[in-house]
Amino acid sequence: MNIIKKIKKYFYDFDYELPNLVVITGQKCTLKCKNCANFSPYHSKELDFYDISKIISDLKNITKRLKYIQHMQVQGGDIFLHKDVIRLLNYIKNDEKIRECVVATNSIIIPKKEILEILSDKKFVVRFSSYGVANELNEKKLEKICNEFNINHYVYLFANGNSSWADCGGIDMKKHSLSLTKENYKKCLFKVCLTLENGILSRCSRSTVAHKVQHFRIKKQDFVNVRSPLFNIHKLKQFVVENENSEKGIVQACFYCNGTGGKMIVAGEQISKEESELLINKNNLIQSFKK
Repeated sequence: MNIIKKIKKYFYDFDYELPNLVVITGQKCTLKCKNCANFSPYHSKELDFYDISKIISDLKNITKRLKYIQHMQVQGGDIFLHKDVIRLLNYIKNDEKIRECVVATNSIIIPKKEILEILSDKKFVVRFSSYGVANELNEKKLEKICNEFNINHYVYLFANGNSSWADCGGIDMKKHSLSLTKENYKKCLFKVCLTLENGILSRCSRSTVAHKVQHFRIKKQDFVNVRSPLFNIHKLKQFVVENENSEKGIVQACFYCNGTGGKMIVAGEQISKEESELLINKNNLIQSFKK
């Protein structure tokens, strides 16, 4: 094999099928959930909405290197808060390398007609996250509208399928030991949720942002930078394969997470305005000391 073919094989593999990819459009959300695993209430002002042009560019940089993405999920925060969501959905609809796409929402926002018409395409499925009293009325309303527009949809009862959340841990949790982290990682249902957020690929939608509020240092092996000139299919495939190994798959965020195999808690419990301001101010204070 000559040098050109070797380089091409390193950067491209048109037989490779990426099984799953979660895409984050921003952290802005209509709810302020006390135990949000992705910490949206604590950094939604800083990371409110990502540039859709950059998200599309990131996706193109991935799809041009492989055969296709079997399953994609797009989410926020809440995706329907994003003013350019139509552009992203249209791109996904028309990209033949994206086979199917789940659009995750908390059902608070009812999308406008143009969005609903796009979502009626057979490629899309709308997922309503069930938060009990926090969104049950809107959930029923949106479900009715989806039926009217012939949109595929379902109610999501969370990772364990019992309408409750796993207590992944809050912003103040201490670092776990390596042995406990390994044990948590083996049981974790989120470790296969490869997530793209703001140009970075990591294990799950918590691991892309946890360091910003839990204040730990990430390492180079914790992520893949899609926007790097050196991004290639070899790095992506290696990162995906490492999910299967409890040693190599662990990233720094795992040391500050309980995974999904432990205590179960009530889903969607809301933070009061006072609690929210206190926690955000505390986070801002820590950030100022770090500068």
